Amino acid sequence: MTVSSRSYHLFDRLFELTRDKLYCFVLKHTRNKHLTEDIVQHCYMKLWEHLETVDVERVENLLFTYARNAVIDHVRKKQSSVIVFSAVEEEQASTVHIDKQLEYAELSKQVNALIDRMPAKRKQVFVLVREYGLSYEEVSERMGISKLTIKKHMNEALRFLRKEAVGVYGASCVLFFVFNWC
Repeated sequence: MTVSSRSYHLFDRLFELTRDKLYCFVLKHTRNKHLTEDIVQHCYMKLWEHLETVDVERVENLLFTYARNAVIDHVRKKQSSVIVFSAVEEEQASTVHIDKQLEYAELSKQVNALIDRMPAKRKQVFVLVREYGLSYEEVSERMGISKLTIKKHMNEALRFLRKEAVGVYGASCVLFFVFNWC
C-alpha cells in the first residue's frame, strides 16, 4: 500500500483536531492512564488503516465509536477473568460491601451537614455546581450574579468544607469529599 503525503497531512490534521477529546473520553471511562493511551493508540491505528475510505466530516464520531467499543471489549475481558468466589468468600465480600455502604452513607450525611451550615447563597451555588453539574456560567444566569461571584462562592465553600471536615470528622471525610463531590 502506497501512502501519499496527502494521507499523512490529513491524518496529522485529524489527529490534532481530535486527540484531546478522545483521550479525555477514554480516560473518563477507564480511569487508567496507561490503558487510555493504549486504547487511543488503537483507535488511531484503525483510523490510519481505513483513512482512504473515511468520511472526514464524521471522523470524530468514528473515533469515539472505536474508543467506546475498545472500552467495552476491555470490560468484557476483565469480567471474564474474574475468579468466582466460594460461598463463604461471597458472604464475606457481601458483609464488607454492606459495611462500606453504611460508611459511605454516614460520611455522606456528615458532608451534607457541613453543606447545610454554609450561608444560603453559597450553599445554593455549591449544590448547583456540584450536585447538578451546572457550569459557572449556567449558575450565573440562573441566579443573576456574575461568574466571578460564583467562583468566589465555590472557593469559599470548598475552603470551608476542607477546614471543617478535617477538624470535625477527620481525614476519611475529606477523602470522601474529594472523591465523591469533585
